Amino acid sequence: MAPEPAPTTEGKSPKCSGEKNNSLTTTQWLAVGSLVVSLVGIYYKREELKAAFAKKMPEPALSARLLSQNLLARHSQKVLKHD
Repeated sequence: MAPEPAPTTEGKSPKCSGEKNNSLTTTQWLAVGSLVVSLVGIYYKREELKAAFAKKMPEPALSARLLSQNLLARHSQKVLKHD
């Protein structure tokens, strides 16, 4: 007589079954916690961050049109002075 085959566990594992696992893994929970801590830190430092960004913002550059108008006006003034 041939020995009986071992019973299979196919379909009994949660990963193999059609059931959905809605809970997060430990790694996912740590990532969520890290994100929350980062957002809370930014919230509490918002005034300090605003001040730092306000200092670093350069003056807006003149548009090409305004720049050319200024240069033309200066040139015209120099030409008139020499006449």
